[in-house]
Amino acid sequence: MQLRASLVSSVVVSIALVGCATGLGGPTDGEGGAGGAPSSSPATGTTTSSSGSTTSSASGGGSTGEGGAGATSTSSSSTTSATSTSSSTTSSSTGSGGGTGDVFFSEYVEGTSNNKALEIVNLRATNLSLSSCVIERYSNGGATPTDIALSGGSLPPGGVFVICNSSFAQPGLCDQTNSGINHNGDDALVLVCGGTTLDVFGRVGEQLNWGNPPTSAIDATLRRKCTVTAGDTNKFDAFDPAVQWNGHPVDTFSNLGLYDCP
Repeated sequence: MQLRASLVSSVVVSIALVGCATGLGGPTDGEGGAGGAPSSSPATGTTTSSSGSTTSSASGGGSTGEGGAGATSTSSSSTTSATSTSSSTTSSSTGSGGGTGDVFFSEYVEGTSNNKALEIVNLRATNLSLSSCVIERYSNGGATPTDIALSGGSLPPGGVFVICNSSFAQPGLCDQTNSGINHNGDDALVLVCGGTTLDVFGRVGEQLNWGNPPTSAIDATLRRKCTVTAGDTNKFDAFDPAVQWNGHPVDTFSNLGLYDCP
């Protein structure tokens, strides 16, 4: 009986030990479950990784955003280019503001008595030194000129200079007076600056009262048409005032000194 009891006792202990082992197995499974959770967690990790991938993709979106920044950079480059072009245009458009042409006679006055005057405009982009300029007057078809030197310093871009006869009726309109300004309709006038012919009124070597009223070289005021931006540099070509000049009645001084072309 004792032996049976021992055996039973041994069996009970064994069962208890197995139960313990199973109980330990349970927690192990629980850890395994927890481990399963980590195992699952790799899956979560995968999700995370996937999420990381998403994040990375989002970061890639950020990269795309940087690509967007790249687009901004491209836009900036375009703007710079446009600005540069605009600046150049503005620069190309600014040379034309003052640099739309050359230096030439813009008004001619052949009035009664000593009311004789010439207006000169500077359409260059740079100042003109008036001391480098002379007006050559070829009287009555002559071949040898009388030189009339200009004075007054520097003529700025867009500026005008008026030289009149010493006895001109309205001397306040004149920047310079000289008795040599005494043309009478058949005298060729040549503007020379720095030794270069810039403009010619009339025809050298020909004695004519050029043109017909209202665009006649005698007893009239003539203003250069706004379409003209440079002078006639040929002293010997045929001359008709109506081609480049508009005519006004004798002794019209209202616009003298005011070059009003746009």
